[in-house]
Amino acid sequence: MTVRINVRRLLVSTMLSLIAPVICAVVLDLYFNWLPMLTIGAAVLFIPLSTFVVIRAALSEMDQLIEKIAPHEVDAGDI
Repeated sequence: MTVRINVRRLLVSTMLSLIAPVICAVVLDLYFNWLPMLTIGAAVLFIPLSTFVVIRAALSEMDQLIEKIAPHEVDAGDI
């Protein structure tokens, strides 16, 4: 039995919650010539958000992995 972690899900979570917003902030900073105000704001906002989102996705993947490898046993008294 092969069980794999869905790395694509983790990469998409990272791209959407950290890399894309920070790149947009840098581009807007350069466009409006406000450098580095939006970049600092984006870093302060999106780094903790991305940490939370990616860790939740990783823990979800690990839960699925553990459930497939060692499923919960049902006690005879619970039935």
